[in-house]
Amino acid sequence: MASAQITRLEAAVAQGLQEVERLQALNDDLRMRLTGLYLSWRALGEVHAHLATCSGTGGDGGGGGNDNSSSSSTSDCRSAAALRAQLALEDCLAKAVRGSGSGSNDGGGSCPRDSAALAEEAARLVAPLLDHLPHLAPGCCILHIEGATAEEVESYSTMDLPALLAIWRGLVMKARGAIARADALDAQACPVPAARRAEAHAAIRDVGIQMKRLHHLLMLHAFPLYMRWGVAHLETGESVMGDADAPLSHLEAVARAARGTRIQVRLALSMHSSFRARLAAVHAERGAISDELAAASELTTAPGGAAELPLMADELAISLEENTRAESAMQSAHSHSVIALSTPVQLARQVCVAYPYPLSGPKYFAVLSHMLKFEPAAFAERAE
Repeated sequence: MASAQITRLEAAVAQGLQEVERLQALNDDLRMRLTGLYLSWRALGEVHAHLATCSGTGGDGGGGGNDNSSSSSTSDCRSAAALRAQLALEDCLAKAVRGSGSGSNDGGGSCPRDSAALAEEAARLVAPLLDHLPHLAPGCCILHIEGATAEEVESYSTMDLPALLAIWRGLVMKARGAIARADALDAQACPVPAARRAEAHAAIRDVGIQMKRLHHLLMLHAFPLYMRWGVAHLETGESVMGDADAPLSHLEAVARAARGTRIQVRLALSMHSSFRARLAAVHAERGAISDELAAASELTTAPGGAAELPLMADELAISLEENTRAESAMQSAHSHSVIALSTPVQLARQVCVAYPYPLSGPKYFAVLSHMLKFEPAAFAERAE
């Protein structure tokens, strides 16, 4: 009798432990998603501040060198779009904070709704993760686009692919030289003065910041070019998608070179998964709009077609355009956030190994996921 009771108790304890593990994993996943939302929200805040400055609503624009009304109107539209995206993401962040049961004195059913209080509460919740990533600490600029001049913005707006490839090649060569010097000092058997070692690593960081800045400003001011560059062989400019893409062994080498932490990799995978889910929803909506538009077009051309059908077709065309813009905004926000995850030094090391292929893509995230599962020791505890 006693033996049977003990067996039942052991089974109940085992079941309870499994439930605890399940809940811990769920809580961990939710914290990852909350952190991704928080970082995306911060990135969009910096984007909006930059675009507001460019349009003249948030400062002097880095100098009054551009008085082109069309250019100003474009900046105004993008600034407004960035603000709308930031506010929409703020709503998502507020719901996530509320769902965590935090920030309230009434049993956890409410959360701070003004931006400053929301930022403070979200930062508190994600602190266990971001404590390992000091470059993402609250108050830090995570995109490195502050202080951009009108001339700098204009150069990106008018840049073509050959010019971009030449600039990027120069940054890669500069980074490779800095990395070689720093690694040589680290490998020396005899003591190296701390100031000399710090100077060598600071040189990698400086070029890494230049790379980050190029990524973000190009994305903001020449998005079609950014998308072409993201699928191009960085020496020839030709597409490297599909069969011409980098082999898996190359992508594994890129993942190792970044010296990323497990938390960074898990965050990147969580953010990418959320992005793919949202993208699938946008694509499904586009398919439905396209079907309705095709049906409206057929009815319009049919004998006795209703007079209101052309108006409906116009409305559907506008919806299709808005859907396409939503996809571009989603891709941009995702790229800003994922690039911000890496420190400048990590990005510089990653780029130098990736070259002449683009940095990432679905295959790269699949490689990261596989390595995290089967080779977690490949990733560090703290960011470089």
